[in-house]
Amino acid sequence: MARTQSLDEFATQKLWTPGVVVFFMTAVAGVFLLMAILSGCGGNPAPVRQTPKVKVTSFSPSGTRTGGKGLKGQEPGIRIRFDKPVVAEAAVGVAVAAPPVKIQPSLRVVASWTDRQTLLLEPVGRLRSSTRYKVNVLSKEIPLEGDSEFEFVNRPLQVEKITGVDLDRVAPSPRFRLHFNQPVKASEAAKACTLALAGAKEAFPLTSADGELELGAIFLEPAQPLAQGKRFKLTCAGLKGAGGNAAMARPYEVDLATYPAFKVTASGPDKGNIPADEVRLEVKFSTPVRLADVRQQIFMHPPTRGVRMGTLDRAGKVYTAVVDLKTTTKYTVRVARGLKDIHGQALGKARRYSFWTSDAAPRLSLERGIYAVEASAAGYPVWSHNVK
Repeated sequence: MARTQSLDEFATQKLWTPGVVVFFMTAVAGVFLLMAILSGCGGNPAPVRQTPKVKVTSFSPSGTRTGGKGLKGQEPGIRIRFDKPVVAEAAVGVAVAAPPVKIQPSLRVVASWTDRQTLLLEPVGRLRSSTRYKVNVLSKEIPLEGDSEFEFVNRPLQVEKITGVDLDRVAPSPRFRLHFNQPVKASEAAKACTLALAGAKEAFPLTSADGELELGAIFLEPAQPLAQGKRFKLTCAGLKGAGGNAAMARPYEVDLATYPAFKVTASGPDKGNIPADEVRLEVKFSTPVRLADVRQQIFMHPPTRGVRMGTLDRAGKVYTAVVDLKTTTKYTVRVARGLKDIHGQALGKARRYSFWTSDAAPRLSLERGIYAVEASAAGYPVWSHNVK
């Protein structure tokens, strides 16, 4: 039976030749190569180097964008800033043929890297008003960690002003005009805007004679007359600009009040025993009137000079006249039903009131200033009225 030799024994034999040595070394190398291959297949795999992920540190515009143009009359660009370099230095300032983003609604842009960490997207043409844009960074192109979607609203819809009415004196059937910062479909404005009594939930629907037109200023009016002498709130909410997909950011609200029915609310003097001289007549109205109209429609019996020479206060609601009357006499003041206020409302019926005068008020009247008394004169003159 043959004995197995060790490598040491094999090396000391006389049969050792250069050819045998070469064969032996080749065999040993093959053994080590095979062991390396087996180790790679059956042991732990070598770690694979991965591209580090980046985060978005800032995005503009964000929230809302009011509109306007940037340099050279172009739309301001969309900028996305990352926390680490994304491209090589050679890519900075070079147009990107296929931007690594998706924008909805679709928007043509010219993309470039302003530095290794900032991507600039410059719109080609105008952005839509009242439109929410969503920008998605494509993770297949940029290894992103965290949020990959951002959004902004371009030029959100706003109500700039209301015209056609005095907010403190609104007619029962008002026709007013809302001015927007962009065109709005009139029929949609009529649906989105309502009038409600202050503190009440029930609202009055509005209509528009502008129909389906898309205008920057829309005429609106209530579908039914409003109660007089009441306070209301006009509210517009959820309205979008024509062709936009984003509603106004916050509701538009404005308070207004309808003017009351026209009437005399107070008059005076309202009692008897009024001193007859320099009597102050006063008539108060619920709504403003014109001075010339009051002077034509106010009468006094017995006829008295000065009753039609009165004045109006600044609000146009209080008529005042100062007259000298006869003593111990009954007087009647009448405001005719033909009187109209500035809104065209006429008195439903004439207003009358009466009072009695008493004796004249006691008083003395003297010459004022420098007065010379001649030596031959009887004395210094003093005028008296109802004084013993």
